Amino acid sequence: MAHGVAYNLNHSETSELLQELEKVNNNLKTLLQQLNRWQETGTLDTLIKLGVVIQAAKDSLTPGVISSVLSQVVNTVSLLDRIQSLGGDQLIASTIQALEEAIQENKNQPPKSLWSLLRLLNQDPQVKRSLGIFVSFLQKFSAHLNFAQVKE
Repeated sequence: MAHGVAYNLNHSETSELLQELEKVNNNLKTLLQQLNRWQETGTLDTLIKLGVVIQAAKDSLTPGVISSVLSQVVNTVSLLDRIQSLGGDQLIASTIQALEEAIQENKNQPPKSLWSLLRLLNQDPQVKRSLGIFVSFLQKFSAHLNFAQVKE
């Protein structure tokens, strides 16, 4: 029987198997060292938490949720295209620029009285026109908010 064990240890297939086991052992040592580093730095905990979040997201992605999200994405892209085609990017940039200029212009000024504002409105055609546009916008905006009104 001892002769059989010695023969099996010297057999080429057994030698190849031992070499493979040595490689696997080295790979496992490297893997354990990496896992220990990840555990020490908190990376392993972070990866586990990320896995939990991904699983929760995967579990919640029903066909209805996917359809709803895709519909909202399509509507948003369509709205952005509409804004772009109407020159909305220039409108937004101009609005921001005007707001920044107005803030700087009034930074260290006392608040204007109602009478001085009315005088300015009466004297400055640009202010009169802008206020007219703003009031018209508020009237139209109110009409378009019917989806937000509480139904009785």
